[in-house]
Amino acid sequence: MRRPRRKHPDAGQPEAALARFLLAAEKGCVELHPRIQDRLHELDLALGEVGAALLDAAREIRLSDFRPVKEPWDPPAYAFVWDSARFRRRMYLKFRLEGKRPTVVLYSFHPADY
Repeated sequence: MRRPRRKHPDAGQPEAALARFLLAAEKGCVELHPRIQDRLHELDLALGEVGAALLDAAREIRLSDFRPVKEPWDPPAYAFVWDSARFRRRMYLKFRLEGKRPTVVLYSFHPADY
């Protein structure tokens, strides 16, 4: 029996994935991976403030900020590193598109460590 594919077809196209991220952020439909909570304190954010912060981030990020994930232990995802006006620092954000109707799942959202 074949295992169902979890990645959305747009998952191979950073431009389409970024557009879906912006749309999901505008609709408030971004799912948060549980590990997101571990680093929210670094941004002085409460869990209830993440939606508005993600919308600001989605509006700031450009395709030129895309950084392919190269670590084999990381799940395939879209990573972006950019200088954020909202957070006044360099930021790192990583998400995946999952399912047939793409669900945006946020895996990382914190100050860039590198």
